[in-house]
Amino acid sequence: MTLADIVPSEAPCPVREATSREFTQLVTECMGKLNVMHREVLELRNVRRQPYEQIAETLGITTGTVKSRIARARESLLALLLEAYDTPARRSTATETPWFETVRNSGWTSA
Repeated sequence: MTLADIVPSEAPCPVREATSREFTQLVTECMGKLNVMHREVLELRNVRRQPYEQIAETLGITTGTVKSRIARARESLLALLLEAYDTPARRSTATETPWFETVRNSGWTSA
């Protein structure tokens, strides 16, 4: 047994980094396929981290509309991700490497 076996490494895992890059690229591609309203509201909430009230003011809509639009946008994004992921090339690697870890700091906020 070596010291490396006992002490967890802080070094990045190449497999995790590659998987994360692939997933980020896939999310970017799928975001580009969303309709403008959905893409805009997700970018304001999840990329720019704006609160609902500020998004409502920016878009000239109510806070309730912001919340429902975000929910619908996330459903659409998930459907696009599942559709994009369900390809023969990705199916073959899906069992070998998970897309992402169950615990992560993604920067995405929940509704």
